[in-house]
Amino acid sequence: MANIIAPACSAAFPTHLALLFLGFYPEHDREETVELRKIVVQTKEDVESKNKARAKNAFFYITFKCSGGQDYKAIVRRTTEQWPEHMALLVESFM
Repeated sequence: MANIIAPACSAAFPTHLALLFLGFYPEHDREETVELRKIVVQTKEDVESKNKARAKNAFFYITFKCSGGQDYKAIVRRTTEQWPEHMALLVESFM
């Protein structure tokens, strides 16, 4: 699991996030600059392409590069179906 803390984003995704704390490796508690390479949003909801990131239930396929030069891939699942007024994020990351 990962804890992701980032500044509020506009409707379009920024190419760089100033702050992104990745909690995949608890022994390395630090903030890193992350370069987002590609983000694909998949949802079953009937929404315009520019609003897919705001869908209540969606999969985010993210490719990013950390300051150390390593490329990573992450899959983030956002769901709000199980409990009203509750959002869950499931994050898996791999190299």
